Amino acid sequence: MTRELVTIVLYVSSVSRSAEFYQALGFDVDQPREDYASVAVGGQLTMSLHEEAAEKIEEFRQAAAIRPRGAGAYYYFEVPDIHAWSIAHGDVCSYPNAIARPWGKTEMLVVDPDGYLLMFYS
Repeated sequence: MTRELVTIVLYVSSVSRSAEFYQALGFDVDQPREDYASVAVGGQLTMSLHEEAAEKIEEFRQAAAIRPRGAGAYYYFEVPDIHAWSIAHGDVCSYPNAIARPWGKTEMLVVDPDGYLLMFYS
């Protein structure tokens, strides 16, 4: 029986650049090594940032080489007020405005430095 999703691994071209980006979005980031950082998402979920070039295990190196990164996946993050959030983090957002959707959420798309798609909403 599957219990809980606890980690999402994102292969990145530069852990330090990605760590700075996620910190600028308001996430807590722990970077114990140059080739790895952990991004706290909430509860027990983390995003593990792994430096693509440092990967030594063959099957993981193959996964790290897949392009485009995160193809077909969006990572959704709920925030209390998307308009206030977009003002506070607008300097790192990929698109200038939040969009009201017909399903009742207002969303703002952000693309991280390696092309992963992050959707913030309220």
